[in-house]
Amino acid sequence: DAPGVAQAVTVGIELEAATLAADAPPPSLPVAFALEMEAPADVAEAADGLRVRCAGVEQPLRQGMRHTLVLAQSWSEVPQALEELSAWVQAPSADGRDSEEFQLDLSPLIAAVSQGGTDVAAAEVSSPFIPAVGRVLNFVARVAGRRWSSGRRLPGPSRDMELHAKSVFVGPHIW
Repeated sequence: DAPGVAQAVTVGIELEAATLAADAPPPSLPVAFALEMEAPADVAEAADGLRVRCAGVEQPLRQGMRHTLVLAQSWSEVPQALEELSAWVQAPSADGRDSEEFQLDLSPLIAAVSQGGTDVAAAEVSSPFIPAVGRVLNFVARVAGRRWSSGRRLPGPSRDMELHAKSVFVGPHIW
């Protein structure tokens, strides 16, 4: 390696599952929200050079991808976290020397999250037309809440349960 010559280094980190030891302190956030995206199978199989970037974190396009929404602590904060996420598909440019970025439209998922209901929200999100692929890419996107208990991740609170908990009067009652 010659001095002054820049070299690229790619590092990938993937967390498949997390469990805590019985005596470990609980995580600082009791609830975690994750964005899961499922790519079309035919694109995921032939995704040579395609990447997905969420909030600056890049990963190769695969059929199943996950990104933790670290700034959301409750369902009410998830829509804003998704708006600020900045999710992109990166594809090789026509000349093959560079890559181009195409922003994913997360607005259908943001609308689904904003409605009440269960502990999972899902919608189809799309990219604009990507010349390298020759089409628009549609992903099935889901946001799920998970809470920590005794070192395990359990289903998180539902959006309706959060609203109910905020509306219940706490304290002494005088009749």
